[in-house]
Amino acid sequence: MEITKHGRRHTVLISDREYRRLKRQDRQALYAWEVPPEVIEEIKTAEVPPGHEYLDAELED
Repeated sequence: MEITKHGRRHTVLISDREYRRLKRQDRQALYAWEVPPEVIEEIKTAEVPPGHEYLDAELED
């Protein structure tokens, strides 16, 4: 259910079950050995979006 204010979505009402499911997917801290292999592969193949080349300087000594 959505509640609007001035024609814009303001509040969304969801079930407790859905809320708990979403909270479980919130940020997690893991040890390196706990990271699933598919996540490691995604990290290995990740690319920086165009327009962020200036961040390359952060990797220089």
